[in-house]
Amino acid sequence: MLPKKHKLKKEDFADLQKRKSFQSPHFTLRIQEAPHGELSKFSFVVSKKISKKSVTRNKLKRFGYRAVEEAAQKTNRSAFYVFLLKGADAELL
Repeated sequence: MLPKKHKLKKEDFADLQKRKSFQSPHFTLRIQEAPHGELSKFSFVVSKKISKKSVTRNKLKRFGYRAVEEAAQKTNRSAFYVFLLKGADAELL
């Protein structure tokens, strides 16, 4: 599990709406440079359009955090990353 110090808080989301974003068929990635001295932080957003069940949405978030856990410790770049999941096949979980 990704340590809490590497997770984004709600207060950090407001600035990310206007930042650089990258598109993929499975997610949108928004990146913002972190203030000097901050650790890289990650967040996953799964809307109710993906699945109405919170259990499924939380499971998708846990998969995401597990996937970036190793990358969080290897990265030298200090930035905030938000993954907006879209069109995930939630029924396969």
